[in-house]
Amino acid sequence: MIPESIQFLIAFSIVGFLAWLAWGDLQKQRAVKNSWGKVKGTIIEAGIKDDIRNLPRTGCQGQLYSPSVKYLYRVGGRDFTGTKITYNNDNTMWYSSPRWAASRGRKWRIGKRVDVYYHPDNPARACLVPVSGVPHLYLILLVLWMVVLVFASIVMP
Repeated sequence: MIPESIQFLIAFSIVGFLAWLAWGDLQKQRAVKNSWGKVKGTIIEAGIKDDIRNLPRTGCQGQLYSPSVKYLYRVGGRDFTGTKITYNNDNTMWYSSPRWAASRGRKWRIGKRVDVYYHPDNPARACLVPVSGVPHLYLILLVLWMVVLVFASIVMP
């Protein structure tokens, strides 16, 4: 059997590694928000898209839904259209319920003026939300897990 101190060290190391990954993703997203340009754009299409995707943690495939938008924006006198909502659009914004996807996409209505963030070297690369809340949630959960580990090591010697 592995001694409890080694078990704690292994668990703490795994949590630390996961926190480091979440922190790195958060830093990438902040860099996008701080270094990309921002212009006003207009939503020209809005709705919900569906797709058969791999479901997280199960390995199975299932029907998922996501808000869908198309927006028009202008950079340097040139018009562009974009469809990405978040910086890492493929990893977020997919839901098992079309109702939930619609509620998340409600803020992007046709005709609404929105902030569009674009890459300074490639203005065709753009998104509406450069920072998602997912890394923040991961970091909070990881901190809570570390507190539980420390508490368990104190209470259960």
